[in-house]
This record gives sequence, C-alpha cells and structure tokens, in this order.
Amino acid sequence: MVNYKIFPYQEKIKTYSQIKEIVQSLKKRGKKIVFVSGCYDIVHLGHVRFLMDAKRQGEILVVSVGSDKNVKLIKGQERPVMDEKYRASMIASLLPVDYAVIDEEHITFPNRINFSVLLSLIQPHYFAVNNNDKSINAKKTLLKKYRTKLRIVDVTSAAITSTTKILKILNSL
Repeated sequence: MVNYKIFPYQEKIKTYSQIKEIVQSLKKRGKKIVFVSGCYDIVHLGHVRFLMDAKRQGEILVVSVGSDKNVKLIKGQERPVMDEKYRASMIASLLPVDYAVIDEEHITFPNRINFSVLLSLIQPHYFAVNNNDKSINAKKTLLKKYRTKLRIVDVTSAAITSTTKILKILNSL
C-alpha cells in the first residue's frame, strides 16, 4: 500500500517552536522573511491579493492566523465563522504562503495585536499590513523593537475586502 498525504499543504502549518527553528535556518541562508497576521475568517479575494503582495516584499511569507479565542475578542461572539484549524488550512493552501501558525497569544494592544511573541521568535525583516489597518502606528512602535520594517499593502482594489462585508451581504439575502 502506498502511503501518501492527502493534504500536503497542511505540512506548512507550524507550531511556535517549529517556525522559530525554520526561520532561523532560512535567515542563515540569506532569505528575507515577511510576516503577516490576521483572522482570515472567510478567505476571499482581498486576502489572496494581500498575501500575494505581502510575499513580494521578501522571499518567505509566514502568516499568523488568529485563534478562535482572539477572533471572538476582536470581532465579537458570532465570529469566527470557521474554526482556527480550518482557517489555517485555507491559508496554508494558498500559493504565496510558505508557513502558517495559529496564534496562541493574548491581545496586547486594545483589540488588535496578538502576535508579539511570534514577532519576537521570528524577528522578520518585514511585517506587512493592509492600508485599512487601524493600528498601523501601534504596530510601527512594536516593530522598532525587533528592527522589522513595516510594509503597507494597498488592498483597495479588491471589490469585497472584508469578511464583515461578505457576512452583511449574506445576511441581507
């Protein structure tokens, strides 16, 4: 009997300790690391475009996917629509994503930042955010500590750029 993996993209989902080791090895080989963080509740074209543009900022893209607990805190009790393992699998299946990590952290900035431990472990060259991010200034301050450069990705060209907008459309049907 042949033993093969049905979903090889799931190998891209890593724990904190695994991603730390992987990134250290990649940096030693001169790779430029880009880090992003988000909920990715219902993956849509805005997410895909954002991740594609974020990947262009460097060579390796690491995506932090919000835990179910944190998404509830940030977005409300009705969210997430999809659980964290599903969302991490969806993100890991996208071509620009090299690695995905489910965040295990507490919110450290009012309703927004939940990746400070990951940031300290990875210490990426670049952290990408979308141009609609309400906490860009707080993130700039945090990134200085790790000498990580902020990259702003314009997502205004996507017709529907948020899960919240998608849910409003669906609820109006």
